[in-house]
Amino acid sequence: ALTRRGIWATNTPGAFVESTADLTLGLILSAVRRIAEGDRFVRRGEWEKTGFQPVRWEGMLLGGKTLGLVGYGKIGKAVEKRAQAFGMYTIHSRTTPDDHPDCRPLETLLREADIVGLFVPHTPSTHHLINEQTLALMKPGAILINVARGKVVDEPALVEALRGGRLRAAGLDVFEAEPKVNPALFEMDQVVMTPHLGGSTREDRRGGRLEAAENVARILRGELPLTPVNQPC
Repeated sequence: ALTRRGIWATNTPGAFVESTADLTLGLILSAVRRIAEGDRFVRRGEWEKTGFQPVRWEGMLLGGKTLGLVGYGKIGKAVEKRAQAFGMYTIHSRTTPDDHPDCRPLETLLREADIVGLFVPHTPSTHHLINEQTLALMKPGAILINVARGKVVDEPALVEALRGGRLRAAGLDVFEAEPKVNPALFEMDQVVMTPHLGGSTREDRRGGRLEAAENVARILRGELPLTPVNQPC
């Protein structure tokens, strides 16, 4: 409709890459080291009752583990850079396979990865991409991180995989019916949840506003915008 009316549509596709990548690593670290769970334990006064129990709080190291990136766009690549700094091995899958030696079909990636991160848009082809069948392919004790879109994951299937011990933990910044959250997730200490704050940093939000303003300024000057999503007649 905009195109037919001669109106430009633009977006800011790279505005929140660094913020979302940082949050992804935060969710990973919180899941593998049980940071949020430990925080709640201390706040409830439980630590005063039990004392020092290092075995109880055993997590796992990131070094040497395999991170599977489902979606290998700007955010996926930014996460890869951070993960490799922790000594992780990274593999990825994408809609259009590439010749990169670390590119895998989704099914293979799920079988190989210790941690799976989701970085794909929600489309008809990615709706419930992670479901009962694909969760069953994941390594026992694997961790799922979702900073993409809530509807990429079948939440009831995820709940069952966590309840049954198939997955070790999950880190979720997005939810299928957000801001409503599946009540079963509240009962699971191994699930780390944040309120869709992937892009919420001062720097990236300012950058997004500036990019949007630059698009408008270019159009008003009769120039092509930086990031068009259409081509008006």
